[in-house]
Amino acid sequence: METDLFGHTAVDKLPGGAMCQRFIEPPFTALDTKSGRWQERKRDWIALGIESEIGRAENLLSISDTCEEFMSGAKQSSIFDQTLCELVYSWFMPEKSLLGILDPFAGGSVRGIVASRLGYDYTGIDLRQEQIDANLKQAREIPGKRQPRWICGDSCKIDEMVGDEYDLLFTCPPYWNLERYSDDPRDLSTLDNWNEFLVKYQRIMLLAARRLKSQRFAVVVVGNIRDDEGFIRDMGGPTASALLGAGFRLYNEFVLLTPIGSLPLRVNGQFARGRKAGSAHQYVMCFFRGNPDSIRCDFTEFQP
Repeated sequence: METDLFGHTAVDKLPGGAMCQRFIEPPFTALDTKSGRWQERKRDWIALGIESEIGRAENLLSISDTCEEFMSGAKQSSIFDQTLCELVYSWFMPEKSLLGILDPFAGGSVRGIVASRLGYDYTGIDLRQEQIDANLKQAREIPGKRQPRWICGDSCKIDEMVGDEYDLLFTCPPYWNLERYSDDPRDLSTLDNWNEFLVKYQRIMLLAARRLKSQRFAVVVVGNIRDDEGFIRDMGGPTASALLGAGFRLYNEFVLLTPIGSLPLRVNGQFARGRKAGSAHQYVMCFFRGNPDSIRCDFTEFQP
């Protein structure tokens, strides 16, 4: 009987029925990371030994209120969701990818290792050499079909670091100064001025999107944040504007329903005092450049 990446048969891994057997998760605009099926898949990935938090300073502090999706606690650094990563690669990588994945905000090891295990080339860029060293160490300990590539550098100069075309842009940018990753002035998370952050962020996204081959997807995980006065800063609009400059238009938008975690403890006071709702979602914005009618030519026709 056919098994998946983790040795599960279709019967024991897919309690959700035929649609899950076909797509791993139903491709609805709401993706529920709290579901038993999603969490089981995530545990399978974690069991491989992925520790994306290694390479970061311990207990990075949140300095704004934001979504809960990647946060396992109010004083812990964010961890990218492994199951989400698998879905994006499975859904939006072309059937015969020769060019791989470009990630201008690499951070931890998850996106590179999942790509490696699924047989895709991956190039991630990060400012911090200690983070890259930690990622490479994990990649050696969790061998895959391809070796992930991490480059230490400033993505504002991405054209000087990567010269090839890519099949997918997949990334999760810093949410302004929500988590401060370093003291490097080139680090977007160190910027106190919102407009300065947007200028640099949009430049990076524009340059990265230009590296993609035509007829390809760009997928960006974003969440809105609050400023010091409590007003929401929109990340989705600037992202769409930057990618539009490279010829991409918004094709899908998913709401990622996230684990509640410590949210009830925090929202109890913040809503009572200031009517600030607690956020339990993020957005997965999926852009496409080209003719949608031609998607079937390059991308897998999922079998029923």
